[in-house]
Amino acid sequence: MSKEWMSLILGMVVGGLFGGLLWLIMPETKSLDATLYYHQIGIYANAQNANNACNQLEGLGLTGYTLKKDGNSVIICGLVFSEEESQAVESTLQGAGLPILEKQEVISEDLKTAFEKQEVETLLKELESR
Repeated sequence: MSKEWMSLILGMVVGGLFGGLLWLIMPETKSLDATLYYHQIGIYANAQNANNACNQLEGLGLTGYTLKKDGNSVIICGLVFSEEESQAVESTLQGAGLPILEKQEVISEDLKTAFEKQEVETLLKELESR
């Protein structure tokens, strides 16, 4: 066997061993982002109309949240992290005849954790800033 072939085979073996070692010692990376699904019900200049929309959502068993944007109240509901859950919320809203706009936001894993710990205000402040 020629020296070139021996060098090539030795290089492949050493490269494979080194690559395998790196694969074993490198930490597994996790996704640092999560997709938040929610539904926008309406934008209201009148606070009473916004409250009425939240009450209507409550009657459907959903929690309404108010985002303040440009002097208006944006009513959203159905803050979930899976498409399946979002579709269930959408079905409920459509069944009630409500106008809806499904939205998706990519948020940090920290915000998802805050929301899961019932720190909803932290997540809502982030959504208001977007």
